[in-house]
Amino acid sequence: PPINDTRCIEVTSTNNFPTISVLPYDAAFSCADESGNIFVSCVHPTNSNVIQVFGNGNFGKPIHVIPIVCDAFGGFVLDNCGQLIIADSMKHCIRIYNRADGSAVCTIGISGEKGSGKKHFRRPISVALDPDGNVVVHDSGNNRLKVHCIVDGSFVRTVYKQKESLGAGCVVFDNAGNLVFSDPHCIRVLDYK
Repeated sequence: PPINDTRCIEVTSTNNFPTISVLPYDAAFSCADESGNIFVSCVHPTNSNVIQVFGNGNFGKPIHVIPIVCDAFGGFVLDNCGQLIIADSMKHCIRIYNRADGSAVCTIGISGEKGSGKKHFRRPISVALDPDGNVVVHDSGNNRLKVHCIVDGSFVRTVYKQKESLGAGCVVFDNAGNLVFSDPHCIRVLDYK
């Protein structure tokens, strides 16, 4: 059933543009689709994980709610094929779901098994899609950024690794195709080519 609890969204207006503030007690990450709809991950009071979709000019109530089976939401991104790609930091894997109904499509990594090998993650916290459609994973527990093929989950390459903690930062691509990510000390820009 739809969740009409709008406590996790606060809407203000700045220069005629809506500004959406996510309140911290039950919402975590957000992103937008090609139509400008806002997708917000929330833990509903029933302790179920959902993605609430806001848009079509109505930022007060969700227009769609997608139930998600995921132990701990990390960052997520939407692809062009109607899928949600979510970092499940508690189960040490990346989960891919159908955007329309929340059905599971596949898992990258081995759910529940943390590690440092090519098939493993340790607390993945954020994801982004590269220009080729591969998923870039901020694997925070292993202090690295890894790339996996979204089609079959295979390891492509490690694009960044450091000895000290990368922390709980985000990873995105800028308009020039550079990989931008944060660590506890700064924002880093990496030539991704």
